[in-house]
Amino acid sequence: MRWSVLLTLGFVCNASLANEDSVSGCQTQVLLRDKWRFLHQGRRPYIRIRRKSLIFRNGPIRVRFSCVQNIGNIYLIRKSNYKPGQDAVLCVGFSYVADHPYAEYSAIRLMTEGIGSHIMSPQLFPHGTEVSINTTCDFVGPEERQQYAFIHRATPGCKFPKKLNKSWNFTYLHARRLVIDGNNMTLILLNGRSIVFSCYARDSNYYVVRSSGYPTADKDSYMCVSFVPIRDNPFYSYVFSRLNSGSILDRMLKTIPKGQRVHLHQDCDWMDSPARPEFLYE
Repeated sequence: MRWSVLLTLGFVCNASLANEDSVSGCQTQVLLRDKWRFLHQGRRPYIRIRRKSLIFRNGPIRVRFSCVQNIGNIYLIRKSNYKPGQDAVLCVGFSYVADHPYAEYSAIRLMTEGIGSHIMSPQLFPHGTEVSINTTCDFVGPEERQQYAFIHRATPGCKFPKKLNKSWNFTYLHARRLVIDGNNMTLILLNGRSIVFSCYARDSNYYVVRSSGYPTADKDSYMCVSFVPIRDNPFYSYVFSRLNSGSILDRMLKTIPKGQRVHLHQDCDWMDSPARPEFLYE
């Protein structure tokens, strides 16, 4: 079945191109910032979309593209010096799919064939070649074939790196210890109470940790954190930065209805301006 939503992208694009001069910078839309898998293609390949970059992983191949230009959800992305003297360039669009039972978006290739067979395979350009959506992307008509693939968000779940797996002293005023072990993080308070969080989602050094049934049986709570190692410091081992506003536990945790999905790049609202940091030490 050909989904009519794919054609919408072309019409939106044509309307946007008329106002191309008004587009400044390049930034992905918030709803796209996540880890995405391709429907029926297994755990790899996948794409990880961040604010100004897109990472494509296919088996042993990993390419980090920088965002060059966007018009709506159409993106021109580039990897400089992908090969000696050559840049990898790709034009791709993302269109929301409202009526698909498994996918949330379709990824639509807006270029002719690249150096590989996958929809995310780039074309090679001489290093430093000027590119733009208007001159580099190919927009086909409804009667022509578009190469597209359905994508869905990766299933929640993650693990902490082994170097974090231990019992830490924690500078948070009401904490006795912070214990990290595999998929779990346990905050032990001075009053003896323990709050157990599961590692719910991860993007590089950013984590969403979630406590089910806390503070009440019908609520969950979550916290967005990053752990940054401190080099050559005789006292502290890691900076613990909170990346969300909150409502409980000294406003560290945000509460949500039990079972509600949390998206790292949407619900961690302090990604660009973390709270005052705490520290971990042995």
